[in-house]
Amino acid sequence: MYCINHDTKAKAICVHCGKALCGDCIEKTDSGKIICSPECLVAANKVDQALELTLQRSTGTAKSSAVGAYLLGLIFIIFGFFTQREFLYYFLLAAGVGMLVMGGFYHFTYKKNASIGNVVNKSLKQD
Repeated sequence: MYCINHDTKAKAICVHCGKALCGDCIEKTDSGKIICSPECLVAANKVDQALELTLQRSTGTAKSSAVGAYLLGLIFIIFGFFTQREFLYYFLLAAGVGMLVMGGFYHFTYKKNASIGNVVNKSLKQD
């Protein structure tokens, strides 16, 4: 494969348009992605911004879901202890435990997304 601008061997490919680039034509974005033109730079930066926004929103959603599941789990368990019917007692306890487990899952997801977001933010700021 040869460079789109020169008659030399390509060393990289633009992440946006897929054009082959030699060492002289390679340019990089702030996040280190290889691009070939200012238009591809704008497009690559938009993709980076969209990914960062998606990660931020999913992190916030996971945190809210964890808190909500923990609260519902506790409410179910508390109401289970105050009920007079045996079936309802077991049902509410099981639902409460299930919600606590779900809260743990969302909490784990929140922590994982937050750590990924920190790594992404640090890599964007270093370049």
